[in-house]
Amino acid sequence: MIMLMPCQGVCLLLGAPMLFSAAWMVIRPWLDPVTQAKVQFVKRPDLVNFIPIDAIPVCHGGEDTTDYHVLDQPSQAEAE
Repeated sequence: MIMLMPCQGVCLLLGAPMLFSAAWMVIRPWLDPVTQAKVQFVKRPDLVNFIPIDAIPVCHGGEDTTDYHVLDQPSQAEAE
């Protein structure tokens, strides 16, 4: 039986492709019922049911205007 970490409240899958839904139907019976309940496929309007609107980025229909940047990863030579 596969379980998510007990401290994880919910795993939101936003705009997941139909293939994910199909795979979920196959995988779901193998999971613990508590874990099953933690996985939620959501659409943008449903995010406010899980996350405060001021914490949802504007690009997903929320009000958070924070400009997030991905940091450059060091090259293999720099890492050594």
